[in-house]
Amino acid sequence: MGLDMHGLRFVLEARKQGMSLGKTATLGRQTLAMSARDASRLLSEFDKPISMNLAHTFFENGSFVDTVIRYLGAKSVTSFDASDYEGAAVIHDMNLPIPEELHERFDLVIDGGTLEHIFNFPTAIKNALSMVREGGRFIMLTPTNNAMGHGFYQFSPELLYRVCHPDNGYRVERMQILDSRLFRPRVYEVADPADIRDRVMVTEARRPAILLVQAVRTELKPIFANTPQQSDYSLRWEDHAADSAAAKVYSGSSIGQSLALFLRRHIHHPLVQQLLWLRYKGFYPGSYSPRYFKRIR
Repeated sequence: MGLDMHGLRFVLEARKQGMSLGKTATLGRQTLAMSARDASRLLSEFDKPISMNLAHTFFENGSFVDTVIRYLGAKSVTSFDASDYEGAAVIHDMNLPIPEELHERFDLVIDGGTLEHIFNFPTAIKNALSMVREGGRFIMLTPTNNAMGHGFYQFSPELLYRVCHPDNGYRVERMQILDSRLFRPRVYEVADPADIRDRVMVTEARRPAILLVQAVRTELKPIFANTPQQSDYSLRWEDHAADSAAAKVYSGSSIGQSLALFLRRHIHHPLVQQLLWLRYKGFYPGSYSPRYFKRIR
């Protein structure tokens, strides 16, 4: 758990855009996963130049991110963990609801790779979102592809867009995916499946991919008062009350409508599965189709 160069850059970009670090909370005792030289170079890019001697102090006492976050202007940094073995400030199992006194307490909550290790994810993410004050931010850095066995879960853009949603008082400000190739990793902006009315998928990518999410709490609403639903299904439910209604819509004279109806009725046929696979692959190197992903670095 922690911030590597890409994670720290993501936080620094948010800070440059006006995000307050005021009272910061970290899920788990987050570490700096980089060298002092890299930390110095990155901090100098987004802040004032710092000496190597100062950069080395960030890696003392366990290399925890607390010192860097305070250096960047945080008034306090509070770490949460289920165990005290790394000296977390608050010992709490995120599988269980957090106490009311921790609600709306922090300007920023950072998950640098914790939530995928917590079995009761709905409760854990609800805890994290509940801890953010109105106008504060939630930042999450988490495996999204090709990291099977790293934790309990890998999370999709669909899930985080539906969780950090206006229904829950949140709005996604940025969502990026990091293709962690050895040389010159690539970073893409990720489209909201609800906006493009399609599933945002990555297929046949050979390297692990990390999802980077920044969401702002726009208003105080009960988290998950309405259970999140996958957008392509909920949009279909809104447009069509039942399959019969959908069939009526698709039964027009155009070839496209007829093909859509055929695919809908034969979705599990091996040939249809191959066609869908090719569609989602997008015939694009690295399988990051430009329909879903816009490269930014």
